Amino acid sequence: MTESPSTWNCVTWEKADDGIYYCTSLDLKGLGLSGTLDVSALKELKYLNCSDNNYDVVNINNCTKLENAHIAHCPNVTIQTSGSSETELQSDTSLDNLKLLEYDNGYNFNRDNSQLISDVLKNNNSMFVQTKQSSEIENTSPDNTKSISVLDKYENEFTVTTTDNNDGMMMITATNIGSSDVHNLNMYLATYENGKLLNVNMLQGSIKNNTISFATDVPQNTEYKFMLWDNTQSPIISAIANQ
Repeated sequence: MTESPSTWNCVTWEKADDGIYYCTSLDLKGLGLSGTLDVSALKELKYLNCSDNNYDVVNINNCTKLENAHIAHCPNVTIQTSGSSETELQSDTSLDNLKLLEYDNGYNFNRDNSQLISDVLKNNNSMFVQTKQSSEIENTSPDNTKSISVLDKYENEFTVTTTDNNDGMMMITATNIGSSDVHNLNMYLATYENGKLLNVNMLQGSIKNNTISFATDVPQNTEYKFMLWDNTQSPIISAIANQ
């Protein structure tokens, strides 16, 4: 990096009421970084993406304004929050603004993932995403392919189709027909019980040319929604749901 922070492409600075510029966004995705990433001093940080690195520790302690945190594909990382014990974590409100936390199955928290999902954040709008490798889909037929309506904002940017192979698997495909980039699309699978959110997984897409495809098992005996969003969490299509 150069000596002037204003030239750092990975950092977004915003001027606060006190006249000081603070870091509000930090994008370190895929830079091959390792060791400890400690952003606990970044009090105005709203967006963090440090996925696809080799960190041992990512410390988001006291990031009270953090809204989106992407810490996926860091194989041995431990994510630290402000609490260090079960009691502290249950009463911790420092991450109440966090709406999206993306992490891999097997990531190490101060308590297990299911308890983190249900207890750490009290905000009902929060979404905790465990990344999930897409399954391969075979034996599809053009007769099983359906077009999905794209929302107005993106109707001139993408076409979306679904393909069902009649064996409990589905392929959802988005093709770029405009200036938008399919690399910015994310597919989420949410499951519910009696209308209550149980879990959210982010599916890994396969990109070829201007198309991204998500192959997945369709949940059985439960309510579900497939949601295709851009990287600002704006929907591309209405959710594909069985309810």
